Amino acid sequence: MPTQTEIRKFEQALQRARRHVAQYDEVSSYLNEAERCFKAECYRSAIVMLWCAVSARLNEDIERLGAAGFLESDRDTDVLRACLEKIGILTEKRSNILRRCLGDRNNCAHPSDTTYQAAEVIGYLQDLNQTLFGHRLNIGPETFKKILLTEDPLSPEQANFLIAGLRINKKTRQLPHTLIEEYFRSSSPRVREKIRLIWQVKPPPEEELGESWEPLLQKHLELSNQEKTTVMRHLARKVRAIGGDHKPAEIEQIVFWEVLADDDASGAIYEYFLSQSEHLTVRLLHRLRKHAPDGYKEQFEAVLIASR
Repeated sequence: MPTQTEIRKFEQALQRARRHVAQYDEVSSYLNEAERCFKAECYRSAIVMLWCAVSARLNEDIERLGAAGFLESDRDTDVLRACLEKIGILTEKRSNILRRCLGDRNNCAHPSDTTYQAAEVIGYLQDLNQTLFGHRLNIGPETFKKILLTEDPLSPEQANFLIAGLRINKKTRQLPHTLIEEYFRSSSPRVREKIRLIWQVKPPPEEELGESWEPLLQKHLELSNQEKTTVMRHLARKVRAIGGDHKPAEIEQIVFWEVLADDDASGAIYEYFLSQSEHLTVRLLHRLRKHAPDGYKEQFEAVLIASR
């Protein structure tokens, strides 16, 4: 029978594990079952259930990121390898600890002479907290781009989850330039579609908003006015370079209105749309007139009057 001190330590570790898994239904269920096993002195079973929670967490993160295509199989060893080498959501240190924990799980799940006591289960859970349960999903720009630039489809829900997990640093703030470059360079319609989705993904209805919701990529990055201007200049150079190779509606989808700066850089974009005005929808013309700086508003107003 575990002592009161051991029960208290296990419950404290379990409370920490539950802090970041509220959005993972299966993980919470496995943790609850591990708690029942621990209190019933079924320590090997408790370790098996704790590993089931690890497996559920990693697989759900991969699925919600839209990264299932990186998996060779659903075997735990392949999942850990993909998380480290291909997707990049685990560091080498954390991956090594999880591999050791998987070895303990295998000892418990298959016939062996190894015995486990309450202290070993507590230590096992503390290791899992240190490497996985105690952390929210956090990805860098390289992982973000790697997932985005595959041929695998991406749903709006997956796009939201991908943005929410993005770790903001100096490299991440260069993502708008990278996405513009990849958008115009890519020959794959599916990749261009995914990039447009990242730029324009809409929030879910109010009643579906949860604590884990994060805003659109531009707002998530919180670009300064100077950074927005730099992004627009980069986009203006690409527009001038590609000419009429892309439909105005396609370019409109990646020109997110929050990054339009009232300067010469955005002027190149508005001039492009004016030159293509006969191909634009009335709705798009109204949006351009609304956001255009002085001098361009009147020109779009004249186009709208002429189109009536």
